[in-house]
Amino acid sequence: MFCPECGARVAQPAAASPQPVMGTPMPPVPDSSYQSPPAAAPQEKPSLMGRRGVVVAVIVVLVVLLIGTTFESGLIGPVNGSAAINSANDPLTGQQLYSAYATDQSSATTSYTNKTVYIQDTLDFGVSVDLRSGQYYSTVDQGLVILIWNNPSQVGQLVAGNTILAKCSVVGPVSLRGALGVFVYLQDCDLVKVQSASATTLAPGVPAANV
Repeated sequence: MFCPECGARVAQPAAASPQPVMGTPMPPVPDSSYQSPPAAAPQEKPSLMGRRGVVVAVIVVLVVLLIGTTFESGLIGPVNGSAAINSANDPLTGQQLYSAYATDQSSATTSYTNKTVYIQDTLDFGVSVDLRSGQYYSTVDQGLVILIWNNPSQVGQLVAGNTILAKCSVVGPVSLRGALGVFVYLQDCDLVKVQSASATTLAPGVPAANV
Protein backbone atom coordinates (compact mmCIF):
# COMPACT_ATOMS: atom_id res chain seq x y z
CA MET A 1 0.00 0.00 0.00
CA PHE A 2 1.36 3.49 -0.94
CA CYS A 3 0.78 6.87 0.69
CA PRO A 4 -1.45 8.99 -1.53
CA GLU A 5 0.51 12.15 -0.58
CA CYS A 6 4.17 11.11 -1.10
CA GLY A 7 3.99 7.75 -2.77
CA ALA A 8 5.97 5.93 -0.06
CA ARG A 9 5.13 2.34 0.80
CA VAL A 10 3.12 2.06 3.95
CA ALA A 11 2.89 -1.18 5.99
CA GLN A 12 -0.57 -2.80 5.92
CA PRO A 13 -2.14 -3.08 9.43
CA ALA A 14 -2.88 -6.58 10.61
CA ALA A 15 -6.54 -7.56 10.49
CA ALA A 16 -8.18 -7.84 13.86
CA SER A 17 -9.02 -11.40 14.85
CA PRO A 18 -12.72 -11.98 15.32
CA GLN A 19 -13.89 -12.14 18.96
CA PRO A 20 -16.50 -14.73 20.05
CA VAL A 21 -19.83 -13.23 20.96
CA MET A 22 -21.42 -14.59 24.11
CA GLY A 23 -25.18 -14.73 23.77
CA THR A 24 -28.03 -15.92 26.01
CA PRO A 25 -28.48 -19.71 25.69
CA MET A 26 -31.70 -20.86 24.04
CA PRO A 27 -34.29 -22.15 26.44
CA PRO A 28 -35.10 -25.87 26.09
CA VAL A 29 -37.96 -26.65 23.77
CA PRO A 30 -40.89 -27.89 25.85
CA ASP A 31 -42.09 -31.45 25.17
CA SER A 32 -45.58 -31.17 23.73
CA SER A 33 -46.39 -34.70 24.92
CA TYR A 34 -45.91 -33.82 28.58
CA GLN A 35 -49.00 -33.02 30.57
CA SER A 36 -49.07 -31.80 34.11
CA PRO A 37 -50.52 -34.39 36.51
CA PRO A 38 -54.19 -33.90 37.34
CA ALA A 39 -55.01 -32.49 40.70
CA ALA A 40 -55.84 -35.16 43.29
CA ALA A 41 -59.56 -35.60 43.80
CA PRO A 42 -60.75 -34.75 47.30
CA GLN A 43 -61.24 -37.83 49.42
CA GLU A 44 -64.76 -38.61 50.50
CA LYS A 45 -65.51 -39.02 54.14
CA PRO A 46 -66.30 -42.59 55.22
CA SER A 47 -69.92 -43.55 55.41
CA LEU A 48 -71.63 -43.38 58.76
CA MET A 49 -73.16 -46.83 58.27
CA GLY A 50 -71.96 -49.33 60.85
CA ARG A 51 -69.42 -51.96 59.92
CA ARG A 52 -71.83 -54.81 60.56
CA GLY A 53 -74.43 -53.36 58.22
CA VAL A 54 -71.85 -52.92 55.46
CA VAL A 55 -70.54 -56.47 55.89
CA VAL A 56 -74.04 -57.97 55.77
CA ALA A 57 -74.95 -55.92 52.70
CA VAL A 58 -71.80 -57.02 50.89
CA ILE A 59 -72.43 -60.66 51.81
CA VAL A 60 -76.00 -60.55 50.50
CA VAL A 61 -74.98 -58.93 47.21
CA LEU A 62 -72.14 -61.39 46.62
CA VAL A 63 -74.30 -64.39 47.47
CA VAL A 64 -77.10 -63.25 45.16
CA LEU A 65 -74.63 -62.87 42.30
CA LEU A 66 -72.99 -66.17 43.10
CA ILE A 67 -76.21 -68.18 43.33
CA GLY A 68 -77.58 -66.73 40.10
CA THR A 69 -74.31 -67.29 38.24
CA THR A 70 -73.92 -70.81 39.58
CA PHE A 71 -77.41 -71.95 38.66
CA GLU A 72 -77.28 -70.33 35.22
CA SER A 73 -73.94 -72.01 34.55
CA GLY A 74 -75.20 -75.38 35.70
CA LEU A 75 -72.41 -75.71 38.24
CA ILE A 76 -74.82 -77.01 40.89
CA GLY A 77 -76.34 -80.29 39.91
CA PRO A 78 -78.22 -82.98 41.74
CA VAL A 79 -76.35 -84.55 44.61
CA ASN A 80 -77.00 -88.22 45.13
CA GLY A 81 -78.85 -88.84 48.38
CA SER A 82 -76.77 -90.73 50.90
CA ALA A 83 -76.41 -91.28 54.60
CA ALA A 84 -74.75 -88.42 56.43
CA ILE A 85 -71.05 -88.86 57.13
CA ASN A 86 -71.54 -87.44 60.64
CA SER A 87 -74.43 -87.18 63.07
CA ALA A 88 -76.63 -84.48 64.55
CA ASN A 89 -74.77 -85.02 67.81
CA ASP A 90 -71.42 -84.37 66.11
CA PRO A 91 -72.08 -81.61 63.54
CA LEU A 92 -69.51 -79.59 61.65
CA THR A 93 -69.33 -75.82 61.86
CA GLY A 94 -69.14 -73.67 58.76
CA GLN A 95 -65.61 -72.68 59.69
CA GLN A 96 -64.50 -76.32 59.96
CA LEU A 97 -65.95 -77.15 56.56
CA TYR A 98 -64.50 -74.09 54.86
CA SER A 99 -61.09 -74.58 56.49
CA ALA A 100 -60.98 -78.15 55.21
CA TYR A 101 -61.30 -76.94 51.61
CA ALA A 102 -58.97 -73.98 52.16
CA THR A 103 -56.27 -76.18 53.68
CA ASP A 104 -56.38 -79.17 51.31
CA GLN A 105 -59.04 -78.99 48.61
CA SER A 106 -58.21 -82.39 47.18
CA SER A 107 -58.60 -84.11 50.54
CA ALA A 108 -61.75 -82.13 51.37
CA THR A 109 -63.27 -83.06 48.02
CA THR A 110 -62.77 -86.72 48.81
CA SER A 111 -64.19 -86.30 52.32
CA TYR A 112 -67.13 -83.95 51.73
CA THR A 113 -68.01 -83.18 48.11
CA ASN A 114 -71.27 -84.89 47.08
CA LYS A 115 -71.67 -86.12 50.66
CA THR A 116 -74.38 -85.35 53.20
CA VAL A 117 -73.35 -83.65 56.43
CA TYR A 118 -74.87 -82.17 59.54
CA ILE A 119 -73.78 -78.58 60.08
CA GLN A 120 -74.40 -76.30 63.05
CA ASP A 121 -73.59 -72.61 63.06
CA THR A 122 -74.94 -69.10 63.60
CA LEU A 123 -76.76 -67.39 60.71
CA ASP A 124 -75.21 -64.21 59.32
CA PHE A 125 -78.40 -62.50 58.17
CA GLY A 126 -81.28 -64.97 58.49
CA VAL A 127 -82.67 -65.96 55.09
CA SER A 128 -83.04 -64.34 51.69
CA VAL A 129 -84.28 -65.40 48.26
CA ASP A 130 -82.52 -65.23 44.93
CA LEU A 131 -85.01 -63.76 42.47
CA ARG A 132 -83.42 -65.43 39.44
CA SER A 133 -83.38 -68.97 40.80
CA GLY A 134 -86.14 -68.72 43.42
CA GLN A 135 -83.87 -70.42 45.95
CA TYR A 136 -83.96 -69.53 49.64
CA TYR A 137 -80.52 -69.28 51.13
CA SER A 138 -78.60 -68.33 54.26
CA THR A 139 -74.92 -67.96 55.03
CA VAL A 140 -72.67 -68.80 57.96
CA ASP A 141 -69.00 -68.17 58.74
CA GLN A 142 -69.20 -64.53 57.57
CA GLY A 143 -70.69 -65.41 54.19
CA LEU A 144 -68.13 -68.06 53.25
CA VAL A 145 -70.52 -71.01 53.55
CA ILE A 146 -73.86 -70.82 51.70
CA LEU A 147 -76.84 -73.00 52.64
CA ILE A 148 -79.63 -73.41 50.08
CA TRP A 149 -82.83 -74.52 51.77
CA ASN A 150 -84.92 -77.41 50.53
CA ASN A 151 -88.22 -76.68 52.31
CA PRO A 152 -89.65 -73.14 51.98
CA SER A 153 -91.99 -73.78 54.94
CA GLN A 154 -88.99 -73.80 57.28
CA VAL A 155 -87.49 -70.45 56.31
CA GLY A 156 -89.71 -68.51 58.70
CA GLN A 157 -87.60 -69.85 61.56
CA LEU A 158 -84.36 -68.49 60.13
CA VAL A 159 -83.46 -65.29 61.96
CA ALA A 160 -80.14 -63.47 62.01
CA GLY A 161 -78.10 -64.51 65.03
CA ASN A 162 -79.96 -67.79 65.59
CA THR A 163 -77.97 -71.00 65.68
CA ILE A 164 -79.23 -73.65 63.29
CA LEU A 165 -78.63 -77.36 62.93
CA ALA A 166 -79.19 -78.54 59.36
CA LYS A 167 -78.66 -81.60 57.21
CA CYS A 168 -77.23 -80.63 53.81
CA SER A 169 -75.59 -82.03 50.70
CA VAL A 170 -72.14 -80.58 50.05
CA VAL A 171 -71.60 -79.28 46.53
CA GLY A 172 -68.09 -78.02 47.19
CA PRO A 173 -66.17 -74.79 46.64
CA VAL A 174 -67.43 -72.38 43.99
CA SER A 175 -65.71 -69.16 42.91
CA LEU A 176 -67.32 -66.04 41.46
CA ARG A 177 -65.51 -63.90 38.92
CA GLY A 178 -64.64 -60.58 40.49
CA ALA A 179 -65.17 -61.83 44.03
CA LEU A 180 -62.41 -62.44 46.49
CA GLY A 181 -61.78 -66.08 47.28
CA VAL A 182 -64.27 -68.95 47.03
CA PHE A 183 -67.46 -70.00 48.75
CA VAL A 184 -68.52 -73.45 49.94
CA TYR A 185 -71.95 -74.46 48.70
CA LEU A 186 -74.42 -76.64 50.59
CA GLN A 187 -77.74 -77.47 48.93
CA ASP A 188 -80.91 -79.43 49.75
CA CYS A 189 -80.57 -78.24 53.35
CA ASP A 190 -83.23 -79.46 55.78
CA LEU A 191 -83.59 -77.59 59.05
CA VAL A 192 -83.33 -79.87 62.09
CA LYS A 193 -83.15 -77.41 64.97
CA VAL A 194 -83.12 -73.68 65.61
CA GLN A 195 -81.63 -72.27 68.78
CA SER A 196 -82.18 -68.66 69.78
CA ALA A 197 -81.17 -66.80 72.92
CA SER A 198 -84.48 -67.69 74.60
CA ALA A 199 -85.46 -71.16 73.36
CA THR A 200 -84.66 -74.13 71.15
CA THR A 201 -87.22 -75.08 68.53
CA LEU A 202 -87.46 -78.35 66.63
CA ALA A 203 -88.17 -78.13 62.93
CA PRO A 204 -91.57 -79.52 61.85
CA GLY A 205 -91.63 -83.26 61.35
CA VAL A 206 -88.30 -83.92 63.07
CA PRO A 207 -88.54 -86.26 66.09
CA ALA A 208 -86.65 -85.27 69.20
CA ALA A 209 -84.62 -88.46 69.04
CA ASN A 210 -82.84 -87.15 65.93
CA VAL A 211 -81.64 -83.97 67.62
